[in-house]
Amino acid sequence: MVQGLILDKLFGVIRQGGFHFYRTNHLEKAMGYLPEEGSTLRPETTLVNSMGKVGYPWVQANLISGIHDYEQFYGDLYRKCFVQSRKHPHLAPMLKTFWREYQAVDKDLQMALWGLQAGSVSDEQVFINRTQFQDEAQELLALKGWVEKGELPADFFSLEQIAAMIAEHKPEGILEKLSQSFSYRDNIDVYRYGAKKKKQSAVYRVGHLIETVGRKIKEKG
Repeated sequence: MVQGLILDKLFGVIRQGGFHFYRTNHLEKAMGYLPEEGSTLRPETTLVNSMGKVGYPWVQANLISGIHDYEQFYGDLYRKCFVQSRKHPHLAPMLKTFWREYQAVDKDLQMALWGLQAGSVSDEQVFINRTQFQDEAQELLALKGWVEKGELPADFFSLEQIAAMIAEHKPEGILEKLSQSFSYRDNIDVYRYGAKKKKQSAVYRVGHLIETVGRKIKEKG
């Protein structure tokens, strides 16, 4: 697997993650390493790390490949941030500060805050499942008088808009602290995790794909 960097709306930073590129000829083998539901809050990370231990490393490319978590459904934001309260409890104080500061001008961040707060006080087991907490989210929307968003057109964001959003991103204040929590090796273009006995060529071909996408976005900007 190869992953790049993304501009993440909810965390307000550029971080590792987002688009993942897999070699399809290894997918059948990878299915055997899928963890049981409920056993981890990071099923994909668990899978790629398990594959790395048996000779299939994953690669981190320090190239920004796009934006993440913009224009999500309110219900999905609620569920996602409920889960984030368990995945990133050490970041919760900073996230609350960030979301409280901007919730008045961005309803997405207000919903994110409600989800995080609900997760922080709940003892319910959390699953990586889109249907979990769906009823709670709909009840909250009705209580607040909000209407759920409609489907997002595929061309809602142009490449020019995405490039501009990335270029104009300048973390300050609490976002600068959050950026430090998601630090990456910015002095290395590509680095590997897991076993090293597999040839690099095929993996780096996928890395080149990320580089090409990133370059085109930059050129459009």
